[in-house]
Amino acid sequence: MTSFIINSNLAFENYEELIDSINAWLDRDDLDNACPQFIALAEDKIRKRIEPYFLEVATTLVTDDQGYSALPPDFKQMKRVLEDGEPIYQRGITAIGDMTEDTTCVAAYTLEREGLRVWPAAVHMLQVLYQPLLPRLSAGNPTNRLLDLFP
Repeated sequence: MTSFIINSNLAFENYEELIDSINAWLDRDDLDNACPQFIALAEDKIRKRIEPYFLEVATTLVTDDQGYSALPPDFKQMKRVLEDGEPIYQRGITAIGDMTEDTTCVAAYTLEREGLRVWPAAVHMLQVLYQPLLPRLSAGNPTNRLLDLFP
């Protein structure tokens, strides 16, 4: 069986090109509908190897007066939370009850469902560095950052 070698001039720009190339390489009409499954399986294997080392994304979150802010939709894992360049440390929800409320700077944060909550509860502007979830390729999402960086 011939190995699947991709020359630099045959890089894939999007999902459709990838499917067309796999179908051409397979040269089997009975597997045309299986390509999305092949790609999903390959993505799962790639994710396990590279996502821990994948890019960090930085964003600014502004909490409401209850100290809550929604996390970005592509959020996977928190790396760091900063306020005015100073680190804020994550605490467990049970440890928050023992914290003082008489400070003007953020003392700690917790992750709750799809959000971040700070203590003491107030409006704060936070710099958040997080690991993004790499979106899967599909007809509706023909490219992602991995394909853009490493076509």
